Order: sequence, then structure tokens, then C-alpha cells
Amino acid sequence: MFGSIEVPLGRLLRAATADAHRRLDEQLSVEAITRSVSCCHDYLARHADALREVDGQLDWASIGALELPDLSARRARYALLLDSEMNAPEPSACARPSLSTAGMVGALYVLEGSVHGGREILKALNARFPNLGPESTSYLAGFGEETAVMWRSFLNWLDTLDFDAAGKEEASDAARMVFGVFTRHLGLTTEATA
Repeated sequence: MFGSIEVPLGRLLRAATADAHRRLDEQLSVEAITRSVSCCHDYLARHADALREVDGQLDWASIGALELPDLSARRARYALLLDSEMNAPEPSACARPSLSTAGMVGALYVLEGSVHGGREILKALNARFPNLGPESTSYLAGFGEETAVMWRSFLNWLDTLDFDAAGKEEASDAARMVFGVFTRHLGLTTEATA
């Protein structure tokens, strides 16, 4: 894809998902999510459904074997959203494809990016509804003041991984697949990918 130039994995995944990310941003604005408290709750419920589907394809022990910094804190962020949606239906019992290790890394890239982006939604929500309690939107807080640091740490970790060309393609495919999962659960439209 990029010839013989060695591209860091974080940059490769960013390029691989740029179109999907752009489409998501165009269709799902912070203003739309924060139009009302109920809009935000609807977004969080749909986000939880997507996360539940992706989480079912991850093997956290395999990710841990890759020495991802702060793995338990990262895992807890996803569990917080899933726990807040305890009454949501369980994911389909249909067989889902299991992701390779590289694929799990690509999927995690999108999940970690959603944690990083959640802070912007929370800022807008708090500005619009200053008396809103944190109990229903705590997931959006990410890692608090450490969210940007955790994102940089994640990107630095990505760039230490040494996947061959096939592994990088698997990571890219999985990252695009996760954007597709979020697009579907959020009720957005997709364009044909080139």
C-alpha cells in the first residue's frame, strides 16, 4: 500500500480509516448528539451496542500480551459504558469472525479514538446542560485530564508493534470494520469504499 517506506502503524491506521472517520464526522455532529439530554442518552445506548459487538471479538489476554500500557484502565472504560447499559439486549448469538492479533489492534485503535473523542462531546454537553449529573455520561469523560496522555501513549505503543504487510492490512481492515459497526448501530449511511 505504501511501497517500501516503513509507515508507523498509527499513521497507517489513520490513513486507512480517514474516509470512514470523515463520513462519521459529517453525519454525526457534536451539535446533534448534544441537542438534548435524550439525544445524548440515545447516542450512548447505540454506542454501547456497537461497543458490545466489537468487544465480543476481542481477546483481552492477547492484547495484554502485546504489553499495551494501562490495559486495565482502558478495559475499565469500555466496561463502564457496557455496565451503564445493563438492560440492553445481549449481542446476537450468531457466530462472529474472530479477529487476528493484528485485527484486534486495528479494532482497538478505533475504540481508543472514540474514548479520546468523547471528551469533546462531554464538554459540549456540560456547556449546554450545566446541571447534568455525571452518572449517565461518565463514559464520555474518558480518562479525565489524562485522556490526551492516554491517547498519545496508545499511539506510541502502536508504533512499537512490528506487523508484517499482511498483519498491517488485517489491522486496517479491522479498523474499517469497526467504523462500519459504529455506523450501522448509530443509524448512519455508508458510501461504497474504494
